[in-house]
Amino acid sequence: MKFAPIAIAASTLLSLHALSEAQTFQSLSGTGFTAETVSLANSYLTPLAPAGSSVASYSVLSTATGFSNTGTISFAAPITSFTFLWGSPDSYNRLTDGTVTVTGSSFSSGTGNNAESTLYTFVDPLGFTSLTFLTTGVAFEIATAQVPEPMTLALLLAGFGAVGFMARRRGARAKSLT
Repeated sequence: MKFAPIAIAASTLLSLHALSEAQTFQSLSGTGFTAETVSLANSYLTPLAPAGSSVASYSVLSTATGFSNTGTISFAAPITSFTFLWGSPDSYNRLTDGTVTVTGSSFSSGTGNNAESTLYTFVDPLGFTSLTFLTTGVAFEIATAQVPEPMTLALLLAGFGAVGFMARRRGARAKSLT
């Protein structure tokens, strides 16, 4: 009986790990982004998802007619990192929080080859409340996946701990009555 809460917590953590491996990436919601769904006509623009994952939709910034070349997303509270799927990390695509700026060519060849899509984590230890994506070229493709917040995971584990505590207490109480 003592190992039940540990087994529950371990299986929960394993299932959460499994969720992080196979994800469905989607477009960003923010100012300036054009959402695109994956189709045969625009498959050359679709960022390549990591193995086992897929891209349902993505956001595009471009200097082409009908698109915006700048997009901004805002966060309700300061965060220190943001992970997204960066399609074709090129020298003309960049990301900034106003303090830290990253260009696609700083971690890729910058040749414009969409086969170089990468899962990128933007980090600023000082924290930020918005990110601005900019392009001076043909396309900047971006997609994100839903990731549980750390507080959600903490509450989930605390709940499992409380269930385990109650089960243990109930077992001890039943023994004292007999």
